[in-house]
Amino acid sequence: MKNLLYILLFISTPSFGQSLYDLFSQEGLKLGAYFIDDVGVNNPNSFQFCGVDTICDLAVLKYYPSFVGFDNDAINEFVAIHIEGEKVYSLSNCNKNFLYDFSLEIGEKIPEGFYEDFILDTIYNVTLLDGSSRKRYDFSKGENTKTSWVYGIGDITRGFIPAGNAINFFNCARIGDQLLWENENSLFSCEEITCFQPIPFFELQAEDNTIFIDNQTPCKNEYNFIWDFGDGNSSNEVNPVHEYQDFGCYQVTLQIEEDCYPFSIPHTVSTNLCSNNAWEENYSLFINTYQPRFVTISDSEEILYYQDDILRTNDAGQTWTFMPLPVPANSFTDIEEIKFYDEMRGIIILDISFNPNINLTSILTTQDAGLTWQPAFTSKSDPRDLELGDNGLAWIHLDNKIYRSIDFGNNWVELPETFTFSGGDIYFVDESNLYRKGTSSDILYKSSDQGDSWELTLLNSRFYNYIFFDAQNAYRYIRNTNQVEMTFDAGETWVSEELPIPILDLDFASQHSGWITSRDNTIYYTSDNFETLSSSHCTGVAINELTVVNDSIATGILRNRPIGVNNPKFIKLSFNKELLGNCIRTSVSEEIINSLNIYPNPASSLLNINDVGAADFIYKIFSMDGTLVLSGKNTSQIEINEIAEGTYILSLEYVKGPARQLGKFVILR
Repeated sequence: MKNLLYILLFISTPSFGQSLYDLFSQEGLKLGAYFIDDVGVNNPNSFQFCGVDTICDLAVLKYYPSFVGFDNDAINEFVAIHIEGEKVYSLSNCNKNFLYDFSLEIGEKIPEGFYEDFILDTIYNVTLLDGSSRKRYDFSKGENTKTSWVYGIGDITRGFIPAGNAINFFNCARIGDQLLWENENSLFSCEEITCFQPIPFFELQAEDNTIFIDNQTPCKNEYNFIWDFGDGNSSNEVNPVHEYQDFGCYQVTLQIEEDCYPFSIPHTVSTNLCSNNAWEENYSLFINTYQPRFVTISDSEEILYYQDDILRTNDAGQTWTFMPLPVPANSFTDIEEIKFYDEMRGIIILDISFNPNINLTSILTTQDAGLTWQPAFTSKSDPRDLELGDNGLAWIHLDNKIYRSIDFGNNWVELPETFTFSGGDIYFVDESNLYRKGTSSDILYKSSDQGDSWELTLLNSRFYNYIFFDAQNAYRYIRNTNQVEMTFDAGETWVSEELPIPILDLDFASQHSGWITSRDNTIYYTSDNFETLSSSHCTGVAINELTVVNDSIATGILRNRPIGVNNPKFIKLSFNKELLGNCIRTSVSEEIINSLNIYPNPASSLLNINDVGAADFIYKIFSMDGTLVLSGKNTSQIEINEIAEGTYILSLEYVKGPARQLGKFVILR
C-alpha cells in the first residue's frame, strides 16, 4: 500500500521522479521559522540549502541558519542534513540525530528523536502554492499534542529543525521568489523570516603576480559580487582572476549585493605577492591535539610532544615513531616542556599536579637525541620555566624556589633565594647575566652569579615580554600594543619605537633581524631594526610555535581541523629569506579628507561621530598600515576599549548615498 501511494503521488504532480533527497536539495530552497525563547524573545530559526558535502564519510546537505554571516567562520556554521531513503537526520560530531521518517505507515509510532512516541494518524495529498502536490503526514501524541510533516519540507508546525525546549513555529517554505507553503497567522512575512545575511567567503592562490580566486560563498548563484583587489581595480565575476602590476601585499575584499538585506558585510583576505611566498611547507600530519610543540634536534631529527605523548622523526617529518615516557603507569603525568642543548643532550620537565601527595619523577634527561630518557629528579609538585645555559647549566622554578643544574640536568641543587610567588620566565644571557621576571610582581630580577643571589629592578608594568641578545642589548614589549622598547646599556635606559601594527609576538635572532606577529596574524620580517617591515605571511591564518633558527630562517606550524576530520592537521613551515621578494607593506595615505566630525580626539574608551544621518552605513577602523581592526554598523558611538593606543583611520561607508567619509583619530590612555 505504501508503494502504491507514492506511485499515485508522483504520477499526479510535477515532482514526479523527485526523491526526498532531490526535494531537500533544490537550489534556492529556504525554510522559514522562528522560536520564542524562555524570556519571550522571538528568534529566527530559518534555514537555507547551500550545497552538499561529505562529512564522516556520509553525504550531507548544508543548511545555513539565518543568523550567521558576520564572522568569517560562519561558512562552517551550517546544519548537516543526511538522508537515507525516506529518513532524515542531522549530523553532529559524526552522530546521526533522527528528524523524520517519511516511510511510516498509518498507526506506526516514531521510535526515536524529538518526535519519539508520536503516532502517524493520516497521510494525504496537499497542493502547494506553486501548484504541485506533496504528501502530508499528521501525527499526534495524546489528546493535545499534534504536528504535521510535508514531504520535502519538514515539520510545518514546529519548523524544519526543532528548537529544543523553546516554542517553535514554522512560517513558510519557498524557492527563490516562489512560495511553496505559508502558514496562516504567522508573526512574520515570509520575505522577512527567510531573508538571509550573505556569508562572503573565498580563498585565493597566488602565482607570481596573479591571483586565482575560489569563491566559496554559500548560495553564490543568488548574489551579485563586488570584488576590490586593493590596487584600484574591481570585478563582478564569480571567480575572478586578477593580475597585479607590482609585487606587494594587497587586501582583496568581497562584498555582496542582496536585495532583502540592508547592507553587505565584507570579507577580506590579504595576499602576499612576493613572487614566491617566503613560507614553504616542510611536511604535514594529523594528530589528536590542538596543542603540539616541536623541538628541532638536527636537520632531519625532530621531536613533537603533547600531553603524555612523544613522537620522534629522523627523516624530516616523513615518518614518526611514538617514544615511551619512562614514568609509572596511571601516574597522570603530562609533558610541560622539552629543551635540547645540542643534537644529543636534552631535558624534559613534567606536570605531575594530579599527584600532589607522592613523589614522582618530574625531570628526565636524554643523552641520545631523545631515543631514551632517564629519571633525574623527583618532587611533589611541578617544575616550571625551564631555561638552559652554556656548558650544561639549567634552571627551573619549583615550590617558590629556583633549582640549578650544572651537568645537563642530571643533578639539581636548590638555590638559597626564596620567593613569595611561583616565579616567571627565566632568561639566560651569558655566564654572568641571568634574568627572571615574577608572574605577579612588577619586578625584573638579575643575577651575576648563575642564580646564587639576585638584585631587582622595578617595572612600570608587569606584562612585559623580553628578548635578551647580550648583556647590553634587549627588547621588551607588551602584547597588543604598538610599542617596542629597546635598551643598549643593560637596562639603564629604554628607547621606545612605535610600530604601525599591534604586536602579538616578537621572535628575534639578533637585535637587527627578526619577525613580528601582529594581532591579525600577519607576520612581518625586518632586517634593519624595525626601519622597514616586509610582510612574510599575510593570509590571516595564524602561524603558531614560531621558532627562530638564525637571522633569516624560522619555522612554524599551521593548524586547522578540516570538516569531517576528527584530528587537526598540522603543517610545518619554514621561512626562506631569499623568497621574500619586495613586499613592503605600505601605510594608509596621509591625504585624508577629514570630513568626519569625530570627538573626543584623542579618545580613550568611546569615539563619537557627529551627523551620521539616518541612512544605513558600515563603519571600519583601520590601523595606519591598512589593517582592519574593528567594524560595525549604524552607530554614532563606538567602543574602542579593546584597541591599542595609536593612530587610526575611521571610514564610514553608506549603503546608499555619498562616497565614504574618512577621518583620522588617536587613541591615548
